Amino acid sequence: MYRARPAGEPAAFAARISRREEPGERLSRSDADAAAAESAAGRRVFLAMTHAGAAPAGASGASYRPCPGPAEVSDSFARVSAGDLVAELG
Repeated sequence: MYRARPAGEPAAFAARISRREEPGERLSRSDADAAAAESAAGRRVFLAMTHAGAAPAGASGASYRPCPGPAEVSDSFARVSAGDLVAELG
């Protein structure tokens, strides 16, 4: 599971992910879903999920799934596509 470092810069976090560095910890799918939901609860976040299992209570923001399917995030999340993410760069 990748987590931003407390004093880290967003660009450094994105660079760690894009370089596919080892994540800070490896969790089973159900543990990762629970940890993501706990981290995001009550906050505005961007969730990038390979499996739709995280359901953060009181959270909002955007969610992205590379392989779309049924999602278990609330309506307070905007579901975005790869094209949506690229359009934000332009």
